Amino acid sequence: MSFRINPDALNEEAKEMLREFEERYKAKAGKEPASHSVRQFVSMYTLFKKVLPRAGSLDGDKIRETALSLDEPYGSTPFGFGIKYAENGQNERMFNTIQQWQNGELITVWPKEYALKEPIMLPLPEWKDRQ
Repeated sequence: MSFRINPDALNEEAKEMLREFEERYKAKAGKEPASHSVRQFVSMYTLFKKVLPRAGSLDGDKIRETALSLDEPYGSTPFGFGIKYAENGQNERMFNTIQQWQNGELITVWPKEYALKEPIMLPLPEWKDRQ
């Protein structure tokens, strides 16, 4: 997969969700899922498992109200995100990660609790010291 984080940063449900998704994806596609595939899976999982059953209706206002009421901690999705939507619909528990190529592999290096390895070459040498 082109996106990985430290699995210790995930709760048990998120670990199992990711494991099962990767297993099924590989069985069907014959390769590991790309990060956008995982992201789309998490979005649909959230809608079908957490929002719609609680909404009890397909009414748009009820679905929105239910989505806005979600309060999932960091580490509760395979990306490490939590779920807490602001009134404007943005997930306040989403964050960016920084990845770095190390030995031909794209590795998450920040935030620290989600990192798989320490970043290398940071801080970068002064321009005059670079070769």
